[in-house]
Amino acid sequence: MNWYFLVLKKYAVFNGRARRKEYWFFQLFTAIAVIVLMILDAVLEQTGPDTSFIGILSGLYILGTFLPALGVLIRRLHDTNRSGWWWLLSFVPFGGIVLLVFVVQDGTPGDNNYGPDPKLPASAAPAPAASMSYAVPEVRPMTQAAGVAMSSQPPNQPVTAGAPAFCTHCGKPLEVGSSFCGACGRAL
Repeated sequence: MNWYFLVLKKYAVFNGRARRKEYWFFQLFTAIAVIVLMILDAVLEQTGPDTSFIGILSGLYILGTFLPALGVLIRRLHDTNRSGWWWLLSFVPFGGIVLLVFVVQDGTPGDNNYGPDPKLPASAAPAPAASMSYAVPEVRPMTQAAGVAMSSQPPNQPVTAGAPAFCTHCGKPLEVGSSFCGACGRAL
């Protein structure tokens, strides 16, 4: 139920990302609410023989949750690293099937074009700097590993024969002619 209220709190927010859980729980509670309101409309005789199943109560609910439903759909598309404009596929025959495939997919791990990963806790996500860019920590190569001097190979160059070379990340010996560490996979 918290996921439903989270979407309602973001009433008309169309930027950012939404997890699958947020999207599907909102859809579930919306469907339950519409069914209950349709039954209530029928009991109160809010629908006539010449009208659809949508009565006054269910119609008002659908109208009131249109923007949150659209917002969570767009944020869900953002989580899969797609533009929110893909929601327009719902107006094309069989476009709903394509949208269903998109919203079922797992989100892009880590940051994407639309923001940080919503699955990561707020403390684990890197805090943006004042200029909206992320600070990159300075990485200094190790000068010794296991008591053996490391090679002073230029960066991004294959290892050449001569003095033994070690990975600056894990400290394992590097193979001659390799441009990456065989142990940790890090590029040199």
